[in-house]
Amino acid sequence: MLRKLFCAHCHAALSSEIDVLSGAYPADRVWTGYEAKPLTAPGTAIVSSKPMVWSEDPNDRSPLQFAPQYWLNPADVAEGVENVADGRGLNGCCGPSGHGGPNQRCRKCRKDVGTLMADCWTDLVFIPQPDGTYWTE
Repeated sequence: MLRKLFCAHCHAALSSEIDVLSGAYPADRVWTGYEAKPLTAPGTAIVSSKPMVWSEDPNDRSPLQFAPQYWLNPADVAEGVENVADGRGLNGCCGPSGHGGPNQRCRKCRKDVGTLMADCWTDLVFIPQPDGTYWTE
């Protein structure tokens, strides 16, 4: 189903049309070393009923522990989002690991809209915040 992602704060378009497919983390995904690779092809996203990052410790919950969760190719939101100004969540050795939570903001209103994971040991993926974004068909 084709959908478009928008900022919930200012209603700016964050993506062009994306084919959103129901699914889970690809079982056939093979680790090939320390190089971030896109989880999805450009123009395609996965909506999963399970979060990509989670913690079993109730006192140390991951900021990305929500579902459903949309996994987008970062190229699909490159025109609409940018790194947060304060550097929050941008830690990692080769890029942001994303485990610190939202690190991307809307280019128009500068409000948090999602998390970019792009470190050498993570998938290359953008995960929109459910309270900062919405989808239209």
